Amino acid sequence: VSQNSLGFTYALNSRENKLTPWNNDTMHDNNGEMLLVKGTGRYYDIIKGARTVFAPCKADYYGKVKDMEYHTAVRVYQRGMGKEITVSVTNRSRSEKKCQLSYYTEPVLGADRTANNSGAGLSYFEDENALYIKGGNSAFRGEMAVYCDRETVRTTNREWFFAGAADSGVSPCMNGCAALTAKIKIKPDETVKVKFILAYARKNIRRQLDAFRNVSTGWETEKAHTLNSPSPEMNKLYNTWLPWQTVGCRMWAKSGFYQNGGAFGFRDQLQDSMAAAYFLPKEAKRQILNCCNSQFAEGDVLHWWHRAGNLRYGVRTTCSDDLLWLPYVTAHYVKVTGDRDILNLGVRYAEGEALDGAQEKYMEVKIGDASENVYMHCKKALEKGFKTGDKGLIKIGGGDWNDGYNRVGAGGRGESVWLSMFYVLTVKEFAPLAREMHEDKYAEELEKRAAQLTCAITENGWENGYFLRAFYDDGTKMGGKDSEYCKIDLLPQAFSVLADIPDEEKKKSALSNAYRQLVSEQSGIIKLFSPPFSEDSTDDPGYVKSYPMGIRENGGQYTHGALFYALACFEAADDLFNESPKQST
Repeated sequence: VSQNSLGFTYALNSRENKLTPWNNDTMHDNNGEMLLVKGTGRYYDIIKGARTVFAPCKADYYGKVKDMEYHTAVRVYQRGMGKEITVSVTNRSRSEKKCQLSYYTEPVLGADRTANNSGAGLSYFEDENALYIKGGNSAFRGEMAVYCDRETVRTTNREWFFAGAADSGVSPCMNGCAALTAKIKIKPDETVKVKFILAYARKNIRRQLDAFRNVSTGWETEKAHTLNSPSPEMNKLYNTWLPWQTVGCRMWAKSGFYQNGGAFGFRDQLQDSMAAAYFLPKEAKRQILNCCNSQFAEGDVLHWWHRAGNLRYGVRTTCSDDLLWLPYVTAHYVKVTGDRDILNLGVRYAEGEALDGAQEKYMEVKIGDASENVYMHCKKALEKGFKTGDKGLIKIGGGDWNDGYNRVGAGGRGESVWLSMFYVLTVKEFAPLAREMHEDKYAEELEKRAAQLTCAITENGWENGYFLRAFYDDGTKMGGKDSEYCKIDLLPQAFSVLADIPDEEKKKSALSNAYRQLVSEQSGIIKLFSPPFSEDSTDDPGYVKSYPMGIRENGGQYTHGALFYALACFEAADDLFNESPKQST
């Protein structure tokens, strides 16, 4: 939802199984769900322009039209797939009022309405006060229901509805809708409540809707680590909104107003799990196991995937960093929660087509029969991810943390300074777990690799007061003094501290240079690198050039990267930026 609309609703997958449309339109917002009131011959949208109060899993809208006050409460059911919208209407006049209240939706039951010809491929059924909609989404095969707790007129023809002919009947049509209209009378100072429910189920939708009619909404969360600072705004942000944004938005919905993905990203949700381990550890654990299920027996992983039942369909790639996040985040989870039992949990591997020399393949993936414990999944990732090149650094493959660098090492020779730092950091966190699993020799082997990588980073990855980003296939430096584009990249400066590269002066210089060249106080952002690539640049790092300059991976603020830089600054000395009053402030 937003402050101006009811947003959109999905079930199971926010991209592949939308119930109502998602639209990235900052000017007009989403209008696939609306609450409309017809009173004195005019229609009013009682959400747009209302005063809005948000809380995790709920939103309240307060508005007024002449003498009528409206409070709309939007809630999500704790169990089952259902959303409840309760509208309380209060008459502040001295006479009885009549009005029509409509809950209007545009059913999708798929990725978008154009795929089913603006709803023409949907079938409609009705009984009592509910409309049922069934679509042709073969991956999910569910039904949607729109219900009201009082007698209503049901409408499935969008054009007729907006023309004012509410009772258009229930039948399939081009550009269809699912709208329920209740006619209500309200005495002076009386409050009348009207409850709507939008529900979804793969089977027995009527039974699920019946269960929703007499239960209350609610939400269970574990108590988070709380912040009690002098700033109430910071406390609210830390104790409520950052945890909710991390889990509710990124790990569950995988959607937002800016981007509607719906898919799991191997690296993405594991990074989010690092935060969730502190306040909702069961979700962090669930994501680690989910990622083990998306790893192949060879050790590589799906870069991203959609999940539908027992099937996964996504992209198998030569991206070089994804798999390393599994051992790194698992070690972090164990350290934060103390849950060492996770290491011995058996999890099956994914099965899919081999890449056979391709950089990536989109494929349907099944969960196979082969199974090993989480520790062995992590170990396979560390083995698969250790491929070094001529300079002793790990090969970048089809891209590392910056997906847009997919051509830096397309020929199989490009190497990544940042990725080598990340491997060192992962070993630092994971080697103690190897010893706990009585694999001392393997822990020693990992530490030997980390020492070799550290030497290579120090000898080949340093220039002009900061660390390089990578080397192209032909040995050209990325992120150095002679680079026309990406003269300095944020990640290796930050990870030099996090990986504890043993040269304090180099690390201090790296962070200071990153601050001077990448932190924009005027814009309030921390850039990923600078200058950004242009489409006509002679360098060919990959599809990062397709983004506008200074946007997203092409030199914009990429918040995960900015946070690692902030963490590195926090772990560094207190007097790091005291060279000038402006920086100190």
